[in-house]
Amino acid sequence: MAGKRNVDFKVLDAISVVSKKLSDSDLKIRRTKSFSTAEEQLASYFGITSGAVWMLSAIISYYFDNQGESCNFNDIASFFNSSVMSIIAYSSDIERLLTKGYIRNKYGMDEEEIGLKNEFELSTELIDCILHNKKIRISKKKQGDESTTALVKRMGALISSSEDVNYKCSRVSDIEEKCAHNTFIAQTLRIVTSSSHDCTDRMFFYDACSDFLEGTESRLLRTITDVYGDTNDVKFSVANAFLNERHILLTSGLLEFTRKGCLTDSKLTISSKAKEMLLGENAWLFQENTKGTDIIRPEDIRQKKLFYSAENEEEISRLKDSLQDEKLRSIKERLAEKGLPKGIAVLLYGLPGTGKTESVYQIARETGRTILHVDISNSKSCWFGDKIHALCRSERIESSAGRRIGFGK
Repeated sequence: MAGKRNVDFKVLDAISVVSKKLSDSDLKIRRTKSFSTAEEQLASYFGITSGAVWMLSAIISYYFDNQGESCNFNDIASFFNSSVMSIIAYSSDIERLLTKGYIRNKYGMDEEEIGLKNEFELSTELIDCILHNKKIRISKKKQGDESTTALVKRMGALISSSEDVNYKCSRVSDIEEKCAHNTFIAQTLRIVTSSSHDCTDRMFFYDACSDFLEGTESRLLRTITDVYGDTNDVKFSVANAFLNERHILLTSGLLEFTRKGCLTDSKLTISSKAKEMLLGENAWLFQENTKGTDIIRPEDIRQKKLFYSAENEEEISRLKDSLQDEKLRSIKERLAEKGLPKGIAVLLYGLPGTGKTESVYQIARETGRTILHVDISNSKSCWFGDKIHALCRSERIESSAGRRIGFGK
């Protein structure tokens, strides 16, 4: 029965006895009968070795002494008043605690492994069992059964914690293989595969997603350094690809600039497309909403048959053809090579009621592109155009009726 005391000794008392003896001991103690008895009781209760009992007792003591905070090797070493290397000697015992689900590694690529950066958290179920003197019962997750946001945050922590790019690539590849069933990972692998450095490209994307989940934009220089270390030749090559807007994460529509300047002040964030990949049906919670705008999805547009003159029909067909993904990518590449702005701008002219707006709707429906419809008469701010540009960053159609209609990417 939940809450019933079903252990024949007081678990907290035993932990207190062991912890008091171990504190500031430098891992060297003179055993007493009470200590040995408590140690044996805890080893049996948790199903672990005496060394693991020592480590777990230290982590539990730290948890209660520091209001539920997680701890690392330095914190554990401080509890024992020993060196960090002395604690690392108990790595196999700590990994046993991880495997049994008593603790988890907040910053490890795998919650059950010790990595280059470690932050150990106690299981809430374990705390409940200890506090209520109940038999241990831990609900273990299935391998790879982790929320996408938690997975991305842990990848971001690993990517920013090590200078060894080869080590990070290896660990990221491992987690991608393990979580290949995860929709976000699968989509990322499918999109970011054309580069010879696609593993580091994906690491850059995961790091940017982690920044987004933390509520911050990604500084270009900082993120490059996180992923590639401080090697200047690589850093400048990647920076050039971004600032020339040729990087695969920009051309594939996963990242976009929020501020584009020099290397040190440029900032990026994940695009609406990436938010949908990362958050699914919850992505709308993070989409910007600008007064005076209306987003129209292609699937919501009702099909209509429009009739044009032969000359206009030819122009409309050419525009539709240009908005197809492969053709548009080729056009943007050629424009970039010439140092020109990338995108398609079209001016529709004619008297009211001649079909300018409906033409836009039907083109969007046929090419599968979202419309950002803006009524300029509703704009009250001189900065409104900048807002729309930041939202849209798309191929635009200008209407002589005084409206700007943007095709989303």
